[in-house]
Amino acid sequence: MPPITLIIDWCFAAFRVMIGRAEALNDLDLTERGFWASFWAFPLALPLEFLRALSREQVETNIGYTLFSELGIAAVLWFAPLIVLIAIARPLGFSDRFPTLVIASNWGTLTFAVLMLPLFVADILVGGSGLEVLFLVALCASLYFGFMLTHTSLAGPIALSFTVFAINLAVTMPLAVWLHASS
Repeated sequence: MPPITLIIDWCFAAFRVMIGRAEALNDLDLTERGFWASFWAFPLALPLEFLRALSREQVETNIGYTLFSELGIAAVLWFAPLIVLIAIARPLGFSDRFPTLVIASNWGTLTFAVLMLPLFVADILVGGSGLEVLFLVALCASLYFGFMLTHTSLAGPIALSFTVFAINLAVTMPLAVWLHASS
C-alpha cells in the first residue's frame, strides 16, 4: 500500500481534477506503478461503502451477509466500468489517456466517498428524515464531478468526454440498480 501521505496527496489532486484543474494531473502518479497503486483506492473505500449500506438501512438481521453482498456489489461497480473503458478506448481514440483516466477515477472515487461520509453518518444517526434533498444534491454533484474528472483526464473534445461519461453511466447505473435490487 502506498504511504498515507501520498494517498492524501493523490486524493486532493483527484479533487482538483474533478473541479477541472488540469494541472492537478501532474500531482497524480501517472506512471505504470501509479496506475497499479491507484487500485488501492478500492479497499480503502470499502469501509465507506459499508457505511453507505448502513445508511440505506439494508442491515436487517444478518449484517455479515449485507456487508459481504455490499463488497461484491462495490467490486462489480468499481471494475465493470473499467472493462467497458478498455473496450471503447481504442475505437474512441483515447487509449493513450486511458491510464490517466483510470488513475484519476480511482482516486476520485475514494475522494468522493470521503466527501459523502458526513451525509452517510447523518443518515445513520437521524434515519434519513429530511436528508432526501441532500442525497439528491450529492447525486447531482457526483454526476458533475464525474463528468469533469472524465473531461479533464481525457483532455480532449467535450463530445469525447460526454460520450465516454455517458457510456460509463449507461453501464453503471442499470447495473447498480439491478445488483441492489437482487441483493
